[in-house]
Amino acid sequence: MAPGHSGHRMTKRLVAATVLAAIAVVALPAPALAHAGFVSSTPEPGSTLGTAPGQVILTFSEPLNTRLSRAAVHEPDGRTAAGRVIADDRVIIDLTTNQTGVYEVSWTTVSVVDGHTLSGSFRFGVGLSPGAGAEGGTTDEPTGRDLLVSAGRLVEDVSLLLLFGLLLLGRLARRRPSLEWVRTPVLPVFAAALVGGLVVVLGEALVAAPSPSASAVFTYLSTGMPASLPSRRPATRRRSSLEPGASRWRRSISCRPASGPGA
Repeated sequence: MAPGHSGHRMTKRLVAATVLAAIAVVALPAPALAHAGFVSSTPEPGSTLGTAPGQVILTFSEPLNTRLSRAAVHEPDGRTAAGRVIADDRVIIDLTTNQTGVYEVSWTTVSVVDGHTLSGSFRFGVGLSPGAGAEGGTTDEPTGRDLLVSAGRLVEDVSLLLLFGLLLLGRLARRRPSLEWVRTPVLPVFAAALVGGLVVVLGEALVAAPSPSASAVFTYLSTGMPASLPSRRPATRRRSSLEPGASRWRRSISCRPASGPGA
């Protein structure tokens, strides 16, 4: 075969590989961002009350990880009241004082849907105005741990895209006439994707954990990974919905008259 014709076919293969990789990047759906965001509270953010409420109740948009999600109220006398998760999407904080002043509520949620962490705060006043900006909101200033997660995710995504392109290129290069000079370093790229994924998981654990300790990271790895709780719930519901029918079937079998010579 003429060298010019072989070079032309090689160019067509490389162009086809590039086009297919680009189509895959555009067509693949992006992961849904299902964070446990703040929905409402009692009392409302920025409100002014005559007396302090006995409790502060926070409601969020996603089921919460009960071991990692947390909230607290910083009271005017300097004390801090810690909260607890009382339902899939609610946190309650019992207050210990009725003192006049500004109460600051801070919260951190870890979603059982995707394992991601959100934090935020707001203020309310008792006997006086909580001041400008008391409505607060979600904290969006990145920390060092957030940057670590972003860097790991970038390495992981780029490596996976490159890995897909190398596998496709190697497949095309083996077709006749084969291109012996084409090299596809799959293992180093796969190792980079693996390292990037581990950095993302470790970074997410450090962001979600209340303290950068080994026990807190283990808690996230054992309870805060995505979809750990929802994946079990449908099976439970399906099993419970089938049980009445199964019981009726068993009763009909036991009550059915016997047949045969000895009946």
